[in-house]
Formats: sequence, structure tokens, C-alpha cells
Amino acid sequence: MEIRQANHGEFNHILQLLKQAATRIKNTGSTQWAHVLEGKEDQQLLTHLLNQEVMVGIMDNEIISVCYLTKRMSDWDCNLWGNRSTPHDFPTYYLHKLALADGYQGKGKADTFLLSLQKHMKQKYPEGSTIRLDCMAEKNILMDLYERVGFEFVARRDNIQLSDHTAPFNIYHWCSHVVNEEINSQS
Repeated sequence: MEIRQANHGEFNHILQLLKQAATRIKNTGSTQWAHVLEGKEDQQLLTHLLNQEVMVGIMDNEIISVCYLTKRMSDWDCNLWGNRSTPHDFPTYYLHKLALADGYQGKGKADTFLLSLQKHMKQKYPEGSTIRLDCMAEKNILMDLYERVGFEFVARRDNIQLSDHTAPFNIYHWCSHVVNEEINSQS
């Protein structure tokens, strides 16, 4: 899978992909991404595109996956992560709105996307980087996905305020860094 930064010309395609994912979430009985279907994510997507904070996964010349990857902490991130430091002071990114296009669920494409994103980050930051993300603690399928591709469970945060209720969230991180074999062999 090719991973690259999205461009503003792909706004409509990415918004449609997010709406597909939001519809699937709604069909499970959850209201978690309802704002996407109500048009309340449009400006956020545009802002993230303009800030070069949208990553896409491409297969057969088609965008099949997307996520926001931001370097700055949102209020949401501050609430979940607090003042936790990151290992080795590497660049830290926050991953949000991971979504797949219709028809790609259950085929390992989310795994492929996240592993490809990790490879991209290793190439961009050979000295190391950190990706942080979160999910509702009840979302076993997401927790399994994150752990399967190397994200480490950091903590459970209870009573996180959502629009109409509170819920527990789990926070995860993935860290990469290159170990200098020469230095280690001399220790």
C-alpha cells in the first residue's frame, strides 16, 4: 500500500470515505461519528488538509484508507494524554479518524495501512518518532488491531466526556527508533 499526504483536491473523495465509515459506525448503534454525517466534520477535514495533516492509503490508484496525523495536541488529546512525556523526545503525532472505504473491512487493509504508516514514519524520522491514538475501551476490534500492529497499551481513561454521555477510553502509542549497534556493542 502506498502511503502519502493527501492534497486539498481530494477533499470530496476523503469526505465520502469518512461518511462511509460514519454510516457503518451508525449502523452498529453508536453515535460516535454522527457529526461526520451531519456535515460537522467538513471544516475539520479542510483544516487538516490545508495543514498537511491527512494521510491516505492507496491501492490500485484508489484511496482506500485515511487518517488525520497531527503534530499538535488537540483539546481532546490533552484531556486523554495529560502531560505524559514521550520516549526520547522524538517527534510525536496524534492519529485520529482512521477510516477504510466501503468493501475493505475485514481484509487486513487497516493492518496494512497502519504498518505502512509506521514504515513511512521510520523513513521520515530515522532517529525515531511516536504515534499516539485512542479508542473507546469497548471497541475490542480496534484494540486488537492496534496491538496486532505494534501499538502498546498505555492507560485506560475512565469517564471521558462525549457529547451525550461519558465512556472509558484506552490510549496507545507506537514508538520507533534506530538503535546504534556500534554503541550498544561497546557498552
